[in-house]
Order: sequence, then C-alpha cells, then structure tokens
Amino acid sequence: MPDRDPTPGELRIMFSNIIDSLRDVKDTMATKEFVNTKFDSYNDRVSRTEADVKDWIRTSTAAHVKLEADRISGDTALGVEIKDSVKVALDRIDSLEADLKEQEKTLKAQRNGRAQAVTIAILGSILSVVGSIIASGVIRGLFPVS
Repeated sequence: MPDRDPTPGELRIMFSNIIDSLRDVKDTMATKEFVNTKFDSYNDRVSRTEADVKDWIRTSTAAHVKLEADRISGDTALGVEIKDSVKVALDRIDSLEADLKEQEKTLKAQRNGRAQAVTIAILGSILSVVGSIIASGVIRGLFPVS
C-alpha cells in the first residue's frame, strides 16, 4: 500500500495534538529568566558559604593560636611550679638528712657517754672493792702500814 497524503481532517487532528503538546511544553518549560534567577540564587548561596567558611577558618585559626599560646604559657607556668616544688622537696630532703646526721651524732655521743659512765662505774666499783679489801686487811693487820 502506497503512502498517501493525509486528509485535511487528519492534518487538523495532528496539528491540534502538536499544538497541545507545545502548550504542555510551554507550561512546563523553564524560561531564561527563571533559569538565570536560579543560577544567581545558587551562586549567591555558594558565595555566602565561601565567606562563612573563610570566616570560620579565620576564627578557628585565631582560637587555635590562642589555645596553643595558652597551653605553652600553662606548660611554662606548670614547669616553673613543678621546678619550685621539686626544689622545695629537695631542700626538705637536705634538711631531713642534716637532721638525721645531727641525731646520729647525738646518739653516738650519748652511747659514748653511757659507755664511759658504765666504765667509770665499773672502775669505781672495783676500786671500792679493792679499797674495802685493803681497808679490812689494814684493820686486821694483814697489810702492815708503815
């Protein structure tokens, strides 16, 4: 069957369908102004986000630098405090060592004093016994006194 030309009624129906389709496309189609407005809005949001990120980076960096400076000064202050505490502790240990040595000297002197006192007491007792023996011997005449 050979191709035939459409009749005027068929052409009207086809053109009517094409016109309806074009109206649908027109109704749903974005206009140049709409697209430009959308892109401008998007570009504006991106620009604001970039500015916010730059501000955040600036603020964050400043806060980080301040925290690092505070940490360093805190470490320095803590180091000085620890150094002072260690010095006080070492001075206290030296003082305790000196007190201990002094107590050892005193204890040694007391022991020596006690040993001397015991020795003198023993010698005194021996001399007392010897003296009493001699005295009783003189009295009895065992040891003549000239």
